[in-house]
Amino acid sequence: MYSKRRTPRRRVSDEESAPQGWQARASPLAQICFFAYLGLVIDASLYPFVGWHDRGIGAFDYLLAPWPRHAFEFDVIVNVVGYFPLGLFAVYALYPRVRGLASVFVTCVGATALSALLEAAQTFLPSRVASRVDLVTNVAGACMGALVAHSSARAILDRSRLRELRQRWFESDAGAGLVLSVLWLGAILYPQALALAVGAIVKAIDPSVLTDLPFGAWEPSAQDFEFLEVAGCGLFTLTPGLLFSMQMRQSAPRAWLLLGYLLAALALKTFATGLTYSPSAPLVWISPGALGGIALGALLLLATLRWREGLRRLLALFALLAGLYIANFMPDNPYFGAAWQDWERGRLLNFYGLALGINLIWPLLALVYLLRVRRLRATTWP
Repeated sequence: MYSKRRTPRRRVSDEESAPQGWQARASPLAQICFFAYLGLVIDASLYPFVGWHDRGIGAFDYLLAPWPRHAFEFDVIVNVVGYFPLGLFAVYALYPRVRGLASVFVTCVGATALSALLEAAQTFLPSRVASRVDLVTNVAGACMGALVAHSSARAILDRSRLRELRQRWFESDAGAGLVLSVLWLGAILYPQALALAVGAIVKAIDPSVLTDLPFGAWEPSAQDFEFLEVAGCGLFTLTPGLLFSMQMRQSAPRAWLLLGYLLAALALKTFATGLTYSPSAPLVWISPGALGGIALGALLLLATLRWREGLRRLLALFALLAGLYIANFMPDNPYFGAAWQDWERGRLLNFYGLALGINLIWPLLALVYLLRVRRLRATTWP
């Protein structure tokens, strides 16, 4: 009796396991982007979520209100631009289960229902005004995004160079991590006493808690503030950088991608500072402590690129918790308090409300992501 010899299974490489460009596949990344952006739209529409009361008018009475004689051009543009990505991501998320003009129809109907409900909810907020103009412009933006996605879905999701790079450089289950990395770019747009800081929930809710802590009466010197700024900015550079690097394949140009990610963050922060304070001083947020902390964090990131993912995950958890401690419980620099008086939100009130919401919730999302028991590898590419 002869025993059968088993042929050893050949290990499938990343390139072989990736789908071919012509295959029509669903995009988990597009689906994650859609739900993430849907949450942002709801947050921006109902911010600041306080003062709910009945004004004595019906929730949908705005549909029958007279058409305003003058519509603010700024509001019209913001509404169209704000709902454009929603329509875009919706069609991409439906592909290929629902495609063609059917996906455009579903998206436009859904956007109409969503906008109508959010406008109705604004009736009960004292700082918001329900408007038929907003409804029309919101739906127009979503439909425009849906039409663009309809004409580009196959090229973007099936055959694009961007998809090839996504397959070649990032892990198959990197969708959630990449979306989280992009959300951090939005989180740092909100002005903070500590540059790049996120998650200062204690100070946002009840700053008086700090006075009851052992170091509540501590009066830091200028050197102490600079040290805290270096440490805080270093930690808040390290955490998102590690999370972003965890999404990359070993064969990817990880150092260049990481440096590009950090440079994009600094450019967005500088642009937002110019809008917030003064176009002539967009670099006012860069202090010696902030610059030193960012440089230190970037060097640590480059040094850890060859570490195992488990070690990078542990370091990211430590950096996140330590950074949250500094952001929440350490005294603010008094010089920033003086600069805060020059901050004019103006018509960007809702935008900064959205940025604040992302800023506060991002650490929680990152913590949940980093604490996953096991990293599950997806069998299909987004």
